[in-house]
Amino acid sequence: MPRMLREIVDDALSKRPDVKLVDETKNDNSLVDAVDRSGAAFLIVSAERVGPADVCRLLEQRPRVKVFAIADSGRDGCLYELRPNLVLVGDLSPTSLVQAVLRNEQVDSEPARRL
Repeated sequence: MPRMLREIVDDALSKRPDVKLVDETKNDNSLVDAVDRSGAAFLIVSAERVGPADVCRLLEQRPRVKVFAIADSGRDGCLYELRPNLVLVGDLSPTSLVQAVLRNEQVDSEPARRL
């Protein structure tokens, strides 16, 4: 991540008393090691250096961690997290089943990157 973008992110986070920067690493080889070493609840990474497969491996081993991947341009990013989704269907009938599936399909079709 470019230095200027890193400084902008650091500045934004430093204004929050409930957020503390615990570690910075230039070695993205093992996100799991970075989380274990720092005890971080979330990571901010360069989207160009850390891909979805890297994040998927991390979330498989540390499912409570959130990862915010920011493009080096600073113009966009995406948040990776595992979040259970429970949809109560109620009386299970063919109609309610179809409605529940379609409701989930509408959520899945939103423009977001999913693992």
